[in-house]
Amino acid sequence: MKRRTPCYPMFGTTIAAQTALVAPAAFAAIFTLSVALSACRQTIESEKHSGLPRDESQVAPTPGAVPPTFVQSVPTVVGLPAGSTQPPAKDAQEASTAFARVRPQQARVWKDEWNVFVTSAIDSIGADLISGPLVPTSDMSALCPYFSKASPAQRKAFWALFFASFARYESGYDPRTRFREDASLNHVYSEGLLQLSYGDENNHAGCPLAKAKGNVLDPKANLTCGVAIMKNQLKKKRSVFTASHYYWSVLTNKKAEIKRDFTEAAKGLAFCGL
Repeated sequence: MKRRTPCYPMFGTTIAAQTALVAPAAFAAIFTLSVALSACRQTIESEKHSGLPRDESQVAPTPGAVPPTFVQSVPTVVGLPAGSTQPPAKDAQEASTAFARVRPQQARVWKDEWNVFVTSAIDSIGADLISGPLVPTSDMSALCPYFSKASPAQRKAFWALFFASFARYESGYDPRTRFREDASLNHVYSEGLLQLSYGDENNHAGCPLAKAKGNVLDPKANLTCGVAIMKNQLKKKRSVFTASHYYWSVLTNKKAEIKRDFTEAAKGLAFCGL
């Protein structure tokens, strides 16, 4: 930006008065100064009409003038309205909570929308997974040291990762997987991401499976039913890793592997403090 020429006025003293007070030997110097002042004033007048801002820091203050008031600038917080100094509201912090990334299982991946299905199911039927007496604090602390200080949205992100971690050993992230159980389970089919079966809806309130709808392979229905089953597991077993089978055998037989996978991916959940 072009700056205006700094000019230092003689505090209103006229050229005639100046010449009357000095010796003739200094006349030439005063004449030269008066020419410079005149040129300077002309420059200011021309720039006054040009619209250029004046650089006030280079102008000598007029005696007795009140110095300008300087206002300290306020740091800008990204994502806030202009002029706001408040931190993001809790709802905004929760809305921005990111889900952890899990490693692929061969060529298959855990999809982002499946995280949303888990958290939506928690909102509708699984509040007990977030807070209350059913939350197994020792399990939570072992997997995520600062779970107790996490917001509801962060706790839901925890559960999304936990379901992803054991779904790897149930279906390998293939929502079309079907497995026929043995005679001890009446040869039913275990199907979908969490290997569920028709009939689970009769034992777990909130499970939306329906044979008439043929929705067991639908990831949203499958994961929603999984949240309902986990809620009942916590009621009966008070643990995510059961010493004896409740529903998912991998939570007993593959405990070490699931914990390893969860802990590695949970480094992406900053609130866990891993």
